[in-house]
Amino acid sequence: MTKPVKISLIVSVLSFIGIFVPYFTPWAESDNCYAISAGFIFIFILGIVSFFVYRSMGKKESVVKSGEKLIAHWLYTDQEWKDFTETENKINKSEKKTLFFIITGFAILFSVIFVIADPESGIFVAYVMMGLVVIIAITALLSTKLAHLKNLKNKGEAYISLDGVIINGTFHSWNLFGNRFEGVTYSDQSIPKYLEFTYSIITRYGRQNQTVRLPVPHKEEKNIRSIIETLEERAK
Repeated sequence: MTKPVKISLIVSVLSFIGIFVPYFTPWAESDNCYAISAGFIFIFILGIVSFFVYRSMGKKESVVKSGEKLIAHWLYTDQEWKDFTETENKINKSEKKTLFFIITGFAILFSVIFVIADPESGIFVAYVMMGLVVIIAITALLSTKLAHLKNLKNKGEAYISLDGVIINGTFHSWNLFGNRFEGVTYSDQSIPKYLEFTYSIITRYGRQNQTVRLPVPHKEEKNIRSIIETLEERAK
């Protein structure tokens, strides 16, 4: 049982117990009792959903590593992985910076609109928007930094299968709860060369694309066309 599955199960069990605990406290007859209980119900549902999602992903990951539906299994030299970590870090920084500027632009726009429409209340909206920008900036910085540190800490290993890819211990599945494979492109002008996989997931706002990049070992470059054709054939 993987760590995320264990955590989800523990959260589910504890929150289920928590649903009934308020009724045995001094707040048993108050509205706070029902509110607390409802909160634990919500957490319990999230925990159960997370448990089944992570368990399903764990099973699919085991299938990939066992060789079933496996297309390629790549190992990298120290230099190949070092080159990729630097390239990946630069791309991540660029993507996060672009997203940050877009969000900041919208935040400023809405702040100005609210301030003009209602100067007294609008200023508080502006403060909230600016606070949101700061939180997003910190989150983007930390996520990029942590991803880079993880890549530096672990020597890379990649699996490519019909159901998803595993890179540096992280499983990206496009055959799970509405996920869908969208395509793969080969960046042969970068150092190192890499495959970029795109898959979409279902969110409350519709489908949202996710991307993951896998560096191509020099000795595997001759097999790239075959890998791409196999994946595209499966996507039809």
